[in-house]
Amino acid sequence: MAIVKKCLNDACTQYIYLDDGRVIRQPQNKCDIKHVNTDFIEEANKYNRDVRETITVDKHMFKDAKEGKKLEI
Repeated sequence: MAIVKKCLNDACTQYIYLDDGRVIRQPQNKCDIKHVNTDFIEEANKYNRDVRETITVDKHMFKDAKEGKKLEI
């Protein structure tokens, strides 16, 4: 079990950073290419320093991931 440290979204992908050094990369239900988070790269670089392992899933499995919430992986 790990605690969600940060959730970041780009146009089509959600990144869920966990306190144990893992990140979950999952597609969003639909892409929003009109919405561009200008701070995404800056924030992602800040959290990517602590990533030891990336878990990529092919569908949106963790729908209720929020900062501070426990996830069972």
